[in-house]
Amino acid sequence: MNLATILFLFFVLILIPYLALSSDRQLKKNGRLPLRKIFFLQAMTLQLALGLLAVKAAAKNHIALWPEPSFDAVSIAAGVLILAVWWLSIRPCWDIQPEFRKRNLLYFLPATPFEILLWGLLCLLAAICEEVAYRGVLVSLLSRRLVPWSLSIVLCSLIFAVSHMTQGVRSALIIIGFALCLHILVRLSGNLYTAMAVHFIYNLIAGYMTKKFQISQAAYE
Repeated sequence: MNLATILFLFFVLILIPYLALSSDRQLKKNGRLPLRKIFFLQAMTLQLALGLLAVKAAAKNHIALWPEPSFDAVSIAAGVLILAVWWLSIRPCWDIQPEFRKRNLLYFLPATPFEILLWGLLCLLAAICEEVAYRGVLVSLLSRRLVPWSLSIVLCSLIFAVSHMTQGVRSALIIIGFALCLHILVRLSGNLYTAMAVHFIYNLIAGYMTKKFQISQAAYE
């Protein structure tokens, strides 16, 4: 196994889950939240590192990440369906969150024009880098060397969910289902582009809807 692959696997299997679980424990313990700008910049740096390591590992393992774009009707319809289901699930997912989770999630939404710009860039980076890393490189490495594709996507989805543990266990369980949908979408389309687009649009919709919940709740109170 080459160095690029080892570094990528360490990053995606150990470092990111550790950072997510550690951050979650700290938030539960003292409730201290970092400055939003600092959080956005740190998260963007982490996403860039993840993406670069994934691209390097892909090159070393001859994994094609950027095939000729092709958007057939089936994959587009599947993407729209996934987005529709996710959009309908945002409110129920929000309602089941404990209050301190809601408070934390709302805190990390942008409040100034500059923060909106950073948040938008973060949404875009997450959509590209996470799709490349989890739905592109990691699933290919697992399915080529260890387990069948069907089990690979389950393992990748579990790892992806653990990496989002700062959103809580309930959200992580829902994220498993989201990740599986994205794996299937990549399988249907034969590329990562549709999944990236769906991922990015969902990030924007989820942030907008969450902010809307906050405004409506404040008005009600």
